[in-house]
Amino acid sequence: MMKRGLLFLFVFSFLFSCKSTKNTTGKISHLSSKKIVEKYYTTNFYPEQIKAQLIFKYKGKEELPSINASMRMIKDSVIWMSFSKLGFPVGKVLILPDKVLFYEKINKQFFDGDYRLISNQIGTEMDFEKVQNLFFGKPVFDLKKQRFRPDVDNNLYKLSSKKKNEGFDHSFWFDPVFFNLIKEEFIHQEQQKKVKIEYSYTNKKESLNLPREFFITLQTQKGETRIEVQYKKVEMNNKLNFPFKLPQNYKEIKLK
Repeated sequence: MMKRGLLFLFVFSFLFSCKSTKNTTGKISHLSSKKIVEKYYTTNFYPEQIKAQLIFKYKGKEELPSINASMRMIKDSVIWMSFSKLGFPVGKVLILPDKVLFYEKINKQFFDGDYRLISNQIGTEMDFEKVQNLFFGKPVFDLKKQRFRPDVDNNLYKLSSKKKNEGFDHSFWFDPVFFNLIKEEFIHQEQQKKVKIEYSYTNKKESLNLPREFFITLQTQKGETRIEVQYKKVEMNNKLNFPFKLPQNYKEIKLK
């Protein structure tokens, strides 16, 4: 049971009730897609490095107990996570721009390879920046490289892609006050696959522009998987280290 939970958390946590940062009443004005994208990128800034305590929760065909994680990240450079259950370490992940390393202690397995392990699971190409964006609350895909149809949906600004990107139709929702990303959704009609990522924030704009929690929902023909990630504590500008060593005598996870 623990093996399945930890591996699912590893794969799906790197994928990819919406709550806006402020209750907005009344009708909001329509903006062009260019203006929405511009507002997002000029309003939101992210730290260069963070140290955080997280809680992961997984629910698929069965709901598994939560797993705690300590995360350390240097922007555009490295993401390190150490997982624990009831205070006991159960695994680590080290994500670099060119590779992914992972091991779990319950069944003594490890992975040392590229992003195919993550990409194969979601049916679209993943890289370091996309994984990083998930934890920052940033769009997985670069908004400046796409063309959108603008709209207002449930008092949120919505952008819908005009063309498919890697087989997916993309949609993004932003709150109309601080232009935080509230939700992003990717639908692959041919594969009957849908990925939805929802973010919630504190009720005010803070210098540390990170979500309070986010939810990843993956829907396929085989069913629905949901991952919840909560930030319990976040620190900036600490001296960070990233202890990681693949254990000996562990079984390698090989891709088919």
